[in-house]
Parts: sequence; C-alpha cells; structure tokens
Amino acid sequence: MEEMMNGSCRDFIGALSAAQPVPGGGGAAAFGGALGVALTNMLANYTIGKKKYADVEPEVKTLLERSMTIQERLLTLVQEDALCFEPLSRCYGLPAATEEEKVYKKEMLSSESKNACAVPYEVAILAVEALEISSRLAEIGSRLVLSDVGCGAAFLRAALESAWLNVFINLGTVTEEDWVQEKRRSIDALLAKGRTLADCCYKLVQEKIQ
Repeated sequence: MEEMMNGSCRDFIGALSAAQPVPGGGGAAAFGGALGVALTNMLANYTIGKKKYADVEPEVKTLLERSMTIQERLLTLVQEDALCFEPLSRCYGLPAATEEEKVYKKEMLSSESKNACAVPYEVAILAVEALEISSRLAEIGSRLVLSDVGCGAAFLRAALESAWLNVFINLGTVTEEDWVQEKRRSIDALLAKGRTLADCCYKLVQEKIQ
C-alpha cells in the first residue's frame, strides 16, 4: 500500500472520497488531529524567543517537544489505520454458507475488529493529551495567534469524537465481551475528558480575543 502521507492533500482527499475501504474515518481522525496539533505548535513557536514570554519559555519548549512527537505519531497513524482496517474489510466478504464458514467468519471478524480498534483508540489518547497541551498554551502563549490554538482545539475535539465512533463501530463484531466492555469504558472516559478540555480551551480563547 502506498504511503498516504507522501502524496498531496488533494490526493488524500480524493482517496478518502472514493468508493474504497481505505482511507476512512480512522485515518481522517488521525489527520484531523495532526492538523489540530500543528495549530497548537504554531502558537508555541510564536511564543518562543519573545521577551514578553521569557518567563514561560522553558515550559513552552517542553510542551512543544511533546506536541511535535504527537503530531508525527498522528501522521503515522493515518497509514496504520489503513493497514489495520483493510484485512477487516476483506473479512466481510468471506463465505458464510455452511456452519463451519459462519464460525470462521465470526472468529475472523472478531479478531480483525479488535485490531481495527487499536488505531482510533490511540488517536483518542493522543487527542486528549494534545488538548491538555493546547489548554496550557492558550493560558500562557502569545496572543498574536491565539485564535489558532482555539481552532486547533476544535480540530482535536473532532478527531477525538471521530476516533470514538471508529472504536465503537468495530466493537460490534468483537465477541470477547469483557474486552469490549473495558474498551467502551475507557474510550467513553477519554471522550468525556477531551470534550471538557476542548470546551475550556475554546472558551478561554473566545474570552481573550473578544
């Protein structure tokens, strides 16, 4: 499979809109999250080196270092999501005429669905961590590009909510009930935490720029 992030944005959008299983919502969530983090990193870079923010520069540099790592990982996850989902998409085409075939198809769907949950679940984790960074930078960063970190928080919230959907849709074909319930609890907790962070960050930006 060709590396998706090596092409243009137009190429990716074209592939996303085509009648093919990948890329899909999981990859789009990862890419949207990377855009959100990039906007956060813009604020950090505008803050570093400014006399007005010299007292917070060490903290901003630390936040930026972690945020850059998250950005790169999210871009990697665009490709990983496609690699994880493609085998699952093939499972839906398995024959199910006999009992043996039905059992095998169910087992394969369960196994590949678990694998397909991995990337959007990681996207959710990274989105929440990035929102923590965005929220802090909105408090201490340069006001010149403050609206951009608010936009970043909006992108990250969308990435988180999209990741939640992609986890849940795949849980429906996993047969290990204990694993499913634990994954539901944890992704729900991430969603709740991330929404709170995003809302607080967005509200703070609104208040500062009005």
